[in-house]
Amino acid sequence: MESTSPWKDDKWVPGVLNKSQMIALIDAHLLLGIGKEEAIKDIDEDASALDLRLDNEGYKMIKGSIKPFNKSYKDIIADKDYADKMKVGDDGSFWLGKGECYIFRIKERLHPCIKTAPIYGQATAKSSVGRVDLIARLIVDGMKEYEKFTPEEVDSGEMFVEITPITFNVKVKEGKSVSQLRFFYGKIEDSIISDRSFISSVLNLPNGEVNQGTLSVDISNVILKTKDEAAAFKAKDNFDEYFELWAGGKYDPTESWTIVKANDVGGLKSVLIEKDKFYILRSKERISLPDNVCIYCRAMDETLGEMRIHYAGFVQPRFGLDRVDGKGGAPLIFEVRGHNVSVLLTHGEILARLFFYRMSKSVNEGPSSYSEQELKLSKIFKEIWS
Repeated sequence: MESTSPWKDDKWVPGVLNKSQMIALIDAHLLLGIGKEEAIKDIDEDASALDLRLDNEGYKMIKGSIKPFNKSYKDIIADKDYADKMKVGDDGSFWLGKGECYIFRIKERLHPCIKTAPIYGQATAKSSVGRVDLIARLIVDGMKEYEKFTPEEVDSGEMFVEITPITFNVKVKEGKSVSQLRFFYGKIEDSIISDRSFISSVLNLPNGEVNQGTLSVDISNVILKTKDEAAAFKAKDNFDEYFELWAGGKYDPTESWTIVKANDVGGLKSVLIEKDKFYILRSKERISLPDNVCIYCRAMDETLGEMRIHYAGFVQPRFGLDRVDGKGGAPLIFEVRGHNVSVLLTHGEILARLFFYRMSKSVNEGPSSYSEQELKLSKIFKEIWS
């Protein structure tokens, strides 16, 4: 390992790896399944995470989800009692039905030598897939938990992703990504920034307000391109079309979503979260990140009350900066699903906690792809509203 330790040669400091450092892991053969030239071309300059690409091997889980349990997942998908290998459709894609659980092999993998390296990992679903109510969780062989790896627990280094569509049917295909992996030099907790004054400045809080790193919901209306007022979008029932998750701006949102206005009674603004319905909302806080800081956003409680709260948790450096419209920062998007009973969600209710991480190296300049967002659906939809 001495000859393949870029953190020593380049004097890395503890923090999240940027594009050049991820490429250094490829050069050191600690990250396999992706070539250096591919990485140079495909990783964004402002990236603090690697998009993980689906392989051409997918399985429908016969008995549902099976949590990682410190054993090779190859044994699970090879067992016909648990997994049924899928066939690729005539259009080259895999068709995934809502309410079903699937496992896909990931092209990228970790070299087993990473066991002795000070490299840690944290994963999350990509925001574009989370916004269609799809759950995507990374499985690293050897780990007992989803969405992470610690080097000493890595087994074969192979990675898989568990995909569960909830509201919509979807299509996925080889080479496309539903999940992303963030690499840390050193333990994850060693990269956390806890300075309250810095956090408050990043959240663009008014009148000297101080925030300890929480995220609340904005139930005020925005004016859409169509001149409609909206505080949220609600997914329609019984929509049976299969969405291509790699499509950009392909689908008309009016066919699968409805606009929800805020209720305002006696100054209390609210939105009714109906049971078993899926909603897109936005945060009250508006984030603007410098080029040496990134964020992980986690629900305060993913089953808060009678709702499931989710956010596709990575916020890249430079998010919310240099907006064309001159606004300060950008909100994050909440994905909320009602459970057994309806719930009244009120303005300013705290839904998530933010973890601020130092980058090991700053990213190259360039605006984040979501810097202009307000209340926004997945990228697969035409921008009729936002």
